[in-house]
Amino acid sequence: MRAGRPSKYNEEMLEKAQDYIENFQPDPFHAIPAIGGLAEALGIARSTVYEWADHDDKQDFSDIVERILIKQELM
Repeated sequence: MRAGRPSKYNEEMLEKAQDYIENFQPDPFHAIPAIGGLAEALGIARSTVYEWADHDDKQDFSDIVERILIKQELM
């Protein structure tokens, strides 16, 4: 087990991530949904997004990250 700060991951963060992907609106800085945009919306580092997406107990979050990648591919 890693020592350090407790994870910021909770139901509110998951809801914010779902809102980001479901209600994404392009702006001058973000033309398409992106991992960096998700990190910015959640107030976390991009590395934390990838870390959370890799956890077996955060499957819903992992699915959101996958949806972002699919949207990027399709756009």
